[in-house]
Amino acid sequence: MRRRAVLRTVVPVVAAVVAALGTGTGTGAASVPAGQAAPAAHIGPGLLLTVAGPGSGGHRSVTLLCDPPGGTHPEPVAACDALALAGGDPNALAGEPGICPLDYNPVTASAYGDFRGRVVSWRKTFTNACVLHRETTPVFDF
Repeated sequence: MRRRAVLRTVVPVVAAVVAALGTGTGTGAASVPAGQAAPAAHIGPGLLLTVAGPGSGGHRSVTLLCDPPGGTHPEPVAACDALALAGGDPNALAGEPGICPLDYNPVTASAYGDFRGRVVSWRKTFTNACVLHRETTPVFDF
């Protein structure tokens, strides 16, 4: 049940951010049915990165542009470099080695948009915020 509550919270927020970024149709609005991920083609150049869940301290999102580095991400150069090394695939991020507690306090990270011409539509739930950090730093460090 907790997952459905998170989805009901996250999906409307992602839809609102997508609408704020524009859809490329000239209307500035996007429609995302409840329970579905925002389509990457509607984001435009760059990525919309989100972190949400009880273990994340709430819902956070930033934009990441890589050519040139920018957006609202606090460290766009480092995040773009890490994504470039991973070939634009968030599953292939090198992360940072370390030990995390075994607490179950799930956080979900997502990346939607365009990374240097490659469509990215990615979402993954991590056991806790420490595991998210260890596996995805610096891309989801915001």
